[in-house]
Amino acid sequence: MVALFYAFALELQANIVESAYIADILKLSVQEWIDLLNDSSIFTPESLEMIQYIYRRPNHQATATDIGLHFGFHANKASSITVFLAKRILDKLGKEPQKRENGENIFWNIPFQGVKPGEAQNKKLWMWRIRPNLVEAISTLYSDLEPIYDEPEEEYSPENDDEPKNSKG
Repeated sequence: MVALFYAFALELQANIVESAYIADILKLSVQEWIDLLNDSSIFTPESLEMIQYIYRRPNHQATATDIGLHFGFHANKASSITVFLAKRILDKLGKEPQKRENGENIFWNIPFQGVKPGEAQNKKLWMWRIRPNLVEAISTLYSDLEPIYDEPEEEYSPENDDEPKNSKG
């Protein structure tokens, strides 16, 4: 009985985020990621293009700001794309999102691992790193994607940005 309670407590604790790293609640196989990547109702052209961009970067990682600068939109749009992708995945699989300590849902942890500020090359921003099985699935399906080693840094300009500035993920 005590062992059962202990196992339940560990599972509950794993679903409440207290640390910088967020667990992989889905633990999808490479084949499951391939199936999702092939489903255009899950990976829309916009979300697929964003994931492929991050895949091509060193260590398959980027900040929302990096993504926004590359595509010419605000970082909040990158977060929004991620949230809607994660919601589609969770809905398809019949799963619930992980929760923060305050009860808010977390979505970015579905396709990504997080590298907390100070541990990433950029010391102030969270780095999203594509989950290893998703990396393998992408490399299986899109073997012709060329890596990006260095991109010129640009200033973000909100002139062409019509996205809301308060998106959460």
